[in-house]
Amino acid sequence: MEILSTESNDEAPELVTNFEVLQLLSSHKPKKKSHPQSHVDWIKDHVQSHLKTTPCASIKKDDLPPLIQQLQHEFGLTSAETLQIVNFMPRESVELFLIIKDLPSRLSEKRQEELLALIASCTHDSKQKDTANKEDVMENGDASVMLQEKEQNDVVVKTEEPS
Repeated sequence: MEILSTESNDEAPELVTNFEVLQLLSSHKPKKKSHPQSHVDWIKDHVQSHLKTTPCASIKKDDLPPLIQQLQHEFGLTSAETLQIVNFMPRESVELFLIIKDLPSRLSEKRQEELLALIASCTHDSKQKDTANKEDVMENGDASVMLQEKEQNDVVVKTEEPS
């Protein structure tokens, strides 16, 4: 990641992914906290805390450069579309429609599935696999037990359906 210069010029700044911002903030060592937290430190802490809850926190560092290369060259995505894919790491084709302009004319359904498989291969998010397993149980399984998952607090509540 390149730090942008403070000189004013007509060039557009480089696009920086949420992953790169998180890496930068994680590598920054905080100063001794003998004085009250400054505004800059407070902002850094809150941005880092937020980014840890987003999909960018589940990206494997070594997989990012090849992912970007494949998105742009094999799938023909623009820099802005690639940035959004890396930041949001979509899991379903409906999410791709929000990111990629004219998706049906640019990528067939098969290519969309290949794209989603590529994206999934670059994450190590076990929560995604657990959620998929729970959805399979709900579709195929026990009608007497309904699972409700509250994403915000990661709490699973089991309730019996009335007979």
